Amino acid sequence: MKKHHENMLEEWDRRVSRAVLCHYESAKILRKYHLCLGIPSILIIAILGSFASFGDITMNIEEGSIFWTQLIFIILTITSAILVGLQTFLNFSQRAEKHRDDAGEYGTIRREIEQIAVTEYNSEKELNEKLNELRGKLDILSKTTREIPNNIWKDHKKKYTKGKYKSTIFN
Repeated sequence: MKKHHENMLEEWDRRVSRAVLCHYESAKILRKYHLCLGIPSILIIAILGSFASFGDITMNIEEGSIFWTQLIFIILTITSAILVGLQTFLNFSQRAEKHRDDAGEYGTIRREIEQIAVTEYNSEKELNEKLNELRGKLDILSKTTREIPNNIWKDHKKKYTKGKYKSTIFN
């Protein structure tokens, strides 16, 4: 394999490695958001359900605190509705799953890059065919995967520019 082919594969490996890590980190953050909205929603709904199971809460409370109890009940109901609505609309769980899938796809490409890098080819033509096929897969993948949030992409850019994303086969 010529040096320029090796350099190109090494660069593709670094880019793909960055994409893998960024997609996994995106999935992790989205999963955290899902839990941050979901757990309070469940707790609030459980509290409201408990109040409702005792019947009309205003009948069992002293006259002076009826207003505050009703106000708290209304606030909890509205908060719960907002949290459930946000969780449904923002769909963090499904988005996290898609980022994990994208990371897996990039991981498959990375292993293919590594395999090409260590394989002896009979001719440069055979190697170029493999590289063109790989480039086609990378092009399709870059068009079909989810967008990585800017803050995650930028955080990983520092490691990328320092060359930290590097397979051990490119030493």
